[in-house]
Amino acid sequence: MIVVLNGPSSAGKTTLAHAVRKSIGATVAAVSIDRFFAFLHPDIGVHWPEFDTITEATFAAACVFADRGLDVIVDTVFERTASLDTARRVLGERRHALVAVTCSVETLEARERERGNRPVGLARGQHGRVLHDAVYELSVDSDRPLEDYVGRVAALLRRCS
Repeated sequence: MIVVLNGPSSAGKTTLAHAVRKSIGATVAAVSIDRFFAFLHPDIGVHWPEFDTITEATFAAACVFADRGLDVIVDTVFERTASLDTARRVLGERRHALVAVTCSVETLEARERERGNRPVGLARGQHGRVLHDAVYELSVDSDRPLEDYVGRVAALLRRCS
């Protein structure tokens, strides 16, 4: 019921989540960790305790949607191994699949510059470290066309349901 897209900033996780949701329809919710940052006051800054709290809130929201019968796509960044641990703890026994989403550093940096809403260098810094040693059901290379993966992620949702 829950597919978790994890990868560095600007890898295309949100774009993929929205494309999968659109292809399946109203039975799918897309939950993004980025949306939860807006709940914090801008002056608080985001340090590890805040990031961990936002990770927990993201997965708690995903669980509520799943428990109500929706399939869920979560887009997140496992900034530390503890982020992955938090996700696993909150997901509990719910069926889920992890999907690694990444692309070349050059593509990440170009997207980061185009977006203009991320600190320069964030994507490069995350590129080699956010996938950890987790077992992924699917690896997405977002240098390839999005259409190459929408059906595959949708199939994971159907398999997990």
